[in-house]
Amino acid sequence: MSEHLFVKFKVCDLRHEIRKLLMLAGPIFIGQLSASILGVTDSLMSGAISTVDLAAISLGALLYLPVSLFCFGIPLGLGPIIAHLYGSGKLSDIPKTVFNAFYPSLAIIIPCVTGLVLLPKLFLENVEPDLAGKTADYLMWMSLALPAQQIFITFKNSLEGVSVAVPAMMVGILSCILNVPANMVFMYGHLGFPALGSPGCGISSALVSWLSVALIYLYALKSPRLRRAGLHMAGKLYRPDREDIRHICKVGLPISVAAVLESSIFTVTGYMLTRFGSATVAASQIASTVYTMAFMIPISMSVAVSIRTGQHLGEGSVFRTKLCALSGFIVSSIMVIPFMFIIYMNRYDIIGWFTDDPEVIAIAAPLFLFVLGYQTQDPFFGTAMGILRGFRDTRIFMVLNVVILWGLAVPLAWIVGVTDITGSVRGVTGIWAVIVSCYYLMTAAFIWRDVWLFRHAGRYLGTGSSNSSEKE
Repeated sequence: MSEHLFVKFKVCDLRHEIRKLLMLAGPIFIGQLSASILGVTDSLMSGAISTVDLAAISLGALLYLPVSLFCFGIPLGLGPIIAHLYGSGKLSDIPKTVFNAFYPSLAIIIPCVTGLVLLPKLFLENVEPDLAGKTADYLMWMSLALPAQQIFITFKNSLEGVSVAVPAMMVGILSCILNVPANMVFMYGHLGFPALGSPGCGISSALVSWLSVALIYLYALKSPRLRRAGLHMAGKLYRPDREDIRHICKVGLPISVAAVLESSIFTVTGYMLTRFGSATVAASQIASTVYTMAFMIPISMSVAVSIRTGQHLGEGSVFRTKLCALSGFIVSSIMVIPFMFIIYMNRYDIIGWFTDDPEVIAIAAPLFLFVLGYQTQDPFFGTAMGILRGFRDTRIFMVLNVVILWGLAVPLAWIVGVTDITGSVRGVTGIWAVIVSCYYLMTAAFIWRDVWLFRHAGRYLGTGSSNSSEKE
């Protein structure tokens, strides 16, 4: 049955939903910020040792990123599934579903860990021996961190699915703090340990990652809040449930594929930029880093929207699902729009944090106009993506990444930025213009799909007891 797309909302309803979204998005944002700071800390501490160690971590991260993103798809798809069960009142099914997520995760993690060990032999043959050796050792230790990170994200998303986001945030902050002394011990050589440089950073990451797993597992096992709600997420084993596993894979695997495809776009465009010199590559990297940090705001709201959408669908309430969508657009716009103008107006100062090279500054400054363009559509992109995840309609991510980003953005970026088919070689500005334009197209496609989902929302409703007085 088709639903009316537009309904009237009371201010008190909007206020309530916005408060709930912020209570979720705030801890999620702080947790993501902690993870970013952890990565920056690793780079700074390795750079203080030698350029080779910094390059080893940078090169290792380039190889580690697509592998880890593929592993994290199953856990990332788990949040909306748990949210739907929570909204439906099927609390007894949640622990079993969480446990069943580990079966496909295990099937994925084994070849991925093996791949991290083998990747240096395949891709670093022409790299200088010292750099290749340190990168290989770093990835070997990171291969031990990867299973821990996958388990942590599984519990993190499961807890967020039941609107419990603070524990993962606290563990993230603690990990960020503990990473510094761990790096001091293994990278610089303290407490009787040898100074290992960049491989020591991999050891620190592995230890901190497994400590994070232990802490979040203890919370899931012992939390009085979860016990009172009857949510025993840890401490019990379950046999594989074929239907559960199939559903988890149906939601999670498209996220895995889409994440790898999307991250690969920036690797390919980065390769395109190498022909224009190191200053252009550096300038583009500065603009990308600033945008990535700014994107944490809308992506945190996106995760919160996906959770609340899943919960409302589980409740059987189309009204509250639409209320969540509107609230997400409003809050994301209020948070992002002032921030993006602050970044653009202070772009020269921000670039100065990274470099004092006049050539790099001259190339990077115009790119902030494209950063502004990115951020203008971020509230819509993030919220629309969160709605899709909340509906557990994730296959569209994979399809659009193939069609728009790989089918359109990559060839157009090459034509406009690298060749003179359009009349001149437009270089880095041409490549950025194409990528930003294609993301606007992605946003439009996401919104179009959201509209379709709302018109057919009855297909996705759970059996929860929705307030019968709500205006559907």
